[in-house]
Formats: sequence, structure tokens, C-alpha cells
Amino acid sequence: MEATEILKKKAIKVTSQRVKILDYLLEFKVHPTAEQIYGELSNSKEILSLATVYNALTLFVELGIVKKISGPNETAVFDIVTEDHYHFFCSECDKIFDIPSEMKELSSLDLKGHKAVSFQGWFKGICNNCNKGVKKKNLLNLLKQKVRIFTRR
Repeated sequence: MEATEILKKKAIKVTSQRVKILDYLLEFKVHPTAEQIYGELSNSKEILSLATVYNALTLFVELGIVKKISGPNETAVFDIVTEDHYHFFCSECDKIFDIPSEMKELSSLDLKGHKAVSFQGWFKGICNNCNKGVKKKNLLNLLKQKVRIFTRR
């Protein structure tokens, strides 16, 4: 669904700034902060302030279009995927990846008498792309060590 359609469906006044912000979230799905969205979109000819970005995001959260989640280092990030799912944070490249949740309905989980209304989970580590670089770097270091040992004999 396109940004304009989503805004109309939620009975939100369609403005070019709101469309632009929502288009960015729909296209990139990178879990950005408000400041990152502003930085990416402020280069255009259209007037866009940081306050406008915050106001639009607040409205989108209130109407369930996006989720505001506490990201790494307790920074607020925005997620266009509103269904319950996990997140993976790469400590090397600082990217956040969506991991689909295989959870059944929250009401079917044994939560020891607690009632959950939503779920957000985090994993932290090294993403697949960064991990390839780490493996390559480790392999090169190992080869260098073996060459040094071999040449000393």
C-alpha cells in the first residue's frame, strides 16, 4: 500500500511532508531515528523541519501506522512493521534487522498470570554481512601467524 492510501485510510490529512516521511519508512525499513529521517529528507527542495518529522511520527505511532521502539542505547527508533517480531542489532554496523516471530497468539503463552498486549524482542551480535568480514579477517590473521611460525624455522 502506498503512503497516500495509508494516510487516507487512517483519515489523516495528506501533506507532502507526511507522505515523504511515510514513503521513506516504507521504502527503507531501516528502523531510523527521527533525526536520521530528517537528515535523509531535509536535503530535498521541500521545507521539512525536525519538528515536522517528530510530529508526523508521533501521529503515525498514535494511529498504529508505525511502532516506536527503544532501540540500541535506549534511542527511540521507528519500525514500519507493526506486527510482533524480534529485532537483531548488529554491534559492528549498528543496523537493526527484523526477525519474524514464530510466536503464537500472546494470549496462549504462559506468562505466569501476566497479560501481554504486545511483544518486542532483541538479539544483539554480529550480522551475517559483518560476520563474513570478521571470518575473513580472522583467517588472514591465522595465515599470518602460520607464515611467521614457518619462516622462523
